[in-house]
Amino acid sequence: MKGDENAKEGFVERSQLDKLVPELPSQLLRDIALWAYGTGMRLGGILALTWNGYDQQTKTVRLAHRSSKTKRIVTLPLDGSPELSEVIKRRLSARRLDSDLIFHNGQGKKVGDFYTSWGRALDRAKLPHFTIHDFRPTAVRNMVLAGVPERLAMDISGHKTRAIFDRNSIVREQDLAEALAKRAAYEKALPKAKK
Repeated sequence: MKGDENAKEGFVERSQLDKLVPELPSQLLRDIALWAYGTGMRLGGILALTWNGYDQQTKTVRLAHRSSKTKRIVTLPLDGSPELSEVIKRRLSARRLDSDLIFHNGQGKKVGDFYTSWGRALDRAKLPHFTIHDFRPTAVRNMVLAGVPERLAMDISGHKTRAIFDRNSIVREQDLAEALAKRAAYEKALPKAKK
């Protein structure tokens, strides 16, 4: 099928995330990993989140359209995710009044490159190497398998086009199993040949 050469083949399982997170060298990186895994947002979008986009009353985080690669607002109500709510609580406790960034480097500045720290944490956790971007298709897959409508999964992860969503999604194993079960039931109901 055309486009399959770009399809994602590997996904990060929750057990792998759970091994990685304690090995990351700071709470900041742990929070970034948890946010990426839970939302499927691009790293650039995560690092662009500001307190100006956080509504404490409604517990909603918004990525402004100007900070989004797709130029669309991404809205994340946190009430449905205790893990993401905990990330925001920790980030609130690390908030600096001289910076509007939710995820900052401790001095209120933009987070720099952490690929070396990431790779070392993967080594310590004895995990195969994957990037934080691999959380993006993983989050989409997990949402779809959990029954989240694909349009909502696209809104959460920030995917704009269907083609990109399809490339980062998966062939749903559950749907394939159901299709094979239906086929087997159909064949079982067919008249049997007389011997």
